[in-house]
Amino acid sequence: MIKAILVDDEKKALEGLLLKIKKQFPEIEIAGAFQNPEKAVSFVNDNPPDLLFLDIEMPVLTGFDVLSKI
Repeated sequence: MIKAILVDDEKKALEGLLLKIKKQFPEIEIAGAFQNPEKAVSFVNDNPPDLLFLDIEMPVLTGFDVLSKI
């Protein structure tokens, strides 16, 4: 099983991606879904995923900022 974490500041986008992954890729386990990128960084550092879905444009931290903090 592939463990994934999702990060997107838009609730609808996050929920849509979550539903699509669950429906089309049942072998991917969603370990966490976050709207707050700072909480995601903390979670990822404690629970390293196999796959990370990041929104690039977020108000506090960009997806690239999140990557640099991991």
